[in-house]
Amino acid sequence: MYPDYALTKFGTDTPYLIEERFVDMWCSQIQSVTVYIADGSCQSNTDGMTSFVATISVDNQATLVKYSDAFCGSVNTSTSVDNVGNDTFGANCVWGSTCSSSDASSCSKRFSVGGLGGSRSMASKAVMVYDDNYCDEPPVQLVVTNQMACSSPVSPTCSATSTGANTVYEDYTCIDDVAAFAAFQFGNAPYLIVENFVNGTKCGTQQSAVVYRADEGCYYNVVDGTSFRIFPNVGGSVTIATYPTSSCNDYEADYVTVGAKYLNTDECFNGMLRLHANMTGLLSPVKQTPSTEIDYKAREEIMFPGWLWEPAPRRVFESS
Repeated sequence: MYPDYALTKFGTDTPYLIEERFVDMWCSQIQSVTVYIADGSCQSNTDGMTSFVATISVDNQATLVKYSDAFCGSVNTSTSVDNVGNDTFGANCVWGSTCSSSDASSCSKRFSVGGLGGSRSMASKAVMVYDDNYCDEPPVQLVVTNQMACSSPVSPTCSATSTGANTVYEDYTCIDDVAAFAAFQFGNAPYLIVENFVNGTKCGTQQSAVVYRADEGCYYNVVDGTSFRIFPNVGGSVTIATYPTSSCNDYEADYVTVGAKYLNTDECFNGMLRLHANMTGLLSPVKQTPSTEIDYKAREEIMFPGWLWEPAPRRVFESS
């Protein structure tokens, strides 16, 4: 009944996510059903006070993020479910940890998807993360996810998002080329692209990508709540430092160095990552001022004084 009703509202070509809520732990006693459009964009709820973002990835992972404001600024709950059912109620029953604190302790949820009758071609949503409230500097991060549908905003939306004690500013759009979009966004600023692939595919099936500003500065990572700094090394390798707090204290850092053979090549790092870097400006050789003829002559006289070239006086041995 619920899939049929959702189908009449959304059609066959608009992806949507069905969330069933139950009062028991076994998904048998239904409490309510909500259907969310799953185009990866921020949508306000009917109450005008809260909002959500629902996405469906190409590998059938559904993510539903609920916000406590109408502009997708303050995260309330976030739920990700693998292998969601396609227009069926055969999806796994998810219980306990996915329920908010206001729910009963025995609540459970079940998710299914629909509206996948259109093209299954991959769409990418790029979220640009900034540390200024104008969103006009090169971003701190680009977070790119592959999903079944993507809808770009009509106009840029530089909105504040709070995660714990950190506040960043975000905008988003739909893209089809990560490398080209990163080059456009960062311009002359150095950056590092990290493509994440499905584990076990040896970098065959891309899952997502994150582009980091790589100018050696300390920045907040919206993906996992840590902080990072990225350094280029002589010889072409790159070191990524991860910190548990925003202070970027070297004492707390974890370091990963990626060799030059894995940068800007097709080599697969750790079986599931591919990296591309544009950091040449940080390692540009320092230009030396050309020496004048006088300077050269002075150094020559110091290094090779004239007495080195004067013939030694002849020694005379006399015997009586």
